[in-house]
Amino acid sequence: MDAEHIHLDEFSHFKSPFHRFDPRVKIVSCLILLVMVVTLKSPVGLAAALFAICLLIMVSHLPVGRILKRIGVIIPFILAIGLFFACDTTWDSTVFF
Repeated sequence: MDAEHIHLDEFSHFKSPFHRFDPRVKIVSCLILLVMVVTLKSPVGLAAALFAICLLIMVSHLPVGRILKRIGVIIPFILAIGLFFACDTTWDSTVFF
């Protein structure tokens, strides 16, 4: 396995309040945040969740440039889906539940 492609411990050497948490707390917190963001229906709530995630990234001292580089491929698809749902007035949010 090539060591250049292993991203698991890429940010493990950073010192922040979040890096000192127990791994189980991190997993449970991530799952709670994921469920909260997925169940949000209003644009204001989604904007608040995006703001909270950006705040968490800043507090944990993660390099924003590397994070944006890694998710840069996904962002156009997310924006396209968001625009589709914003323009579609007949879409019912209970379809997926």
